[in-house]
Amino acid sequence: MREALHRLGHRQAYDGLPRGAGHPFLALDLGDWAEPRVKVYVRHDNLTAGQAGRLSRMDSGPGPAAVEGFFRAAAGLGPDATGLGGRPGLSCHSFTDTRTARPSGFTLHIPVRDYVRHDGEALVRASRVLRHHGMDASVLDRALAALTERRPEDGVGLIAYLALAHQRDRAPRVTAYLSSEAYAVRPPVVETVRRPVPVA
Repeated sequence: MREALHRLGHRQAYDGLPRGAGHPFLALDLGDWAEPRVKVYVRHDNLTAGQAGRLSRMDSGPGPAAVEGFFRAAAGLGPDATGLGGRPGLSCHSFTDTRTARPSGFTLHIPVRDYVRHDGEALVRASRVLRHHGMDASVLDRALAALTERRPEDGVGLIAYLALAHQRDRAPRVTAYLSSEAYAVRPPVVETVRRPVPVA
């Protein structure tokens, strides 16, 4: 990753990234961009809200409270939760200026599909986050209806990730990543009820 950033002209960028458990993706925005972007993704195992709030490396990026609030809302974790014990969270920093190590963008990705019983719960969380950021939540309803005829409660994974993106000089935006379910529908999680063991 360091070598790739170096070759792309971002010679200081790697040292400015947050620590993590690996770099699953490197992305390039190709095309007639005013500011071409290089995006570096970092995996964060067992990510907590407090850790998420300290991931941004932007100069004028989001405050810890805003990122922590999104983390808790998307993951459905209360203030006492230890963190994401299943599929890890991802941070993404985008770089446009080769003269500085500071990124121009930061995004936190939460794999909501692994922290809900079914897509009905994921839809409720996504809608709340969208409305909180002044976005039209009905767009997500229409997108889901275009993808499948099944009820959200009949599967899990259709809404795969929720992400909160910050870009320099722009308002924060929320992205919901949707799965096509081309091969299968993952069944909803069935919660098992533990019954007390009778004492002999």
